[in-house]
Amino acid sequence: MDTTIPTYPLYLISPLRMEVDGEGVTTLVTSYGCPLKCAWCINEQAKICREEIKRITVEELYDRVKAHNLYYLATGGGLTFGGGEPLLQCDFLECFFQTYQTGWKYNLETSLAVPWENVEKLIPYIDYYIVDCKSMNASTYQAYTGCSGQLMRENLQLLLKRVGTDKIKVRIPFIPQYHTREEQEKSKEMLLAMGLTNIECFSYVLREFHKKNMDKPADME
Repeated sequence: MDTTIPTYPLYLISPLRMEVDGEGVTTLVTSYGCPLKCAWCINEQAKICREEIKRITVEELYDRVKAHNLYYLATGGGLTFGGGEPLLQCDFLECFFQTYQTGWKYNLETSLAVPWENVEKLIPYIDYYIVDCKSMNASTYQAYTGCSGQLMRENLQLLLKRVGTDKIKVRIPFIPQYHTREEQEKSKEMLLAMGLTNIECFSYVLREFHKKNMDKPADME
């Protein structure tokens, strides 16, 4: 495989999802690799981008997802890229979006914990952002992810200015042993004060933790 052509470290493809990763019928396409080290990661195997994992080309990805074209177009759906962190694969995604102008919607599930240049490169192509905000409290974010939350907060402010609130949904988890309900609500208030309007608060349920990722990774097929 030509290493000068961007390839995608495919973790899994989950097709025919309805109203869970954006509007309409979507296919969730996830990748290996993540800048965060979250204590209770729901995609634990996707954290590390190993050398031996399956990597696919732009054409190969399109061939894997095109079968549901009519569902995407009829419902206003399309593809949602998640991870890991899809913005680590911005060169591949830019190539895919430029190559296949399909009429599908393109969504990103992201922590925004990447350089702003990665975010900015894909702004012309992304219809909707689902932002994973572990906490607006700096110490909680650091304790849970092992990383500073400053980059996420700065990128979120910049993204809001560039695309507007209608294209962004922010999800705030309640994480046992790391959060209080009061802190979760405070994070919501801070996001509202920034001008964001679509904010979802939800809870991690530990007994269901390992049930959330039942799909077999693509490199184990």
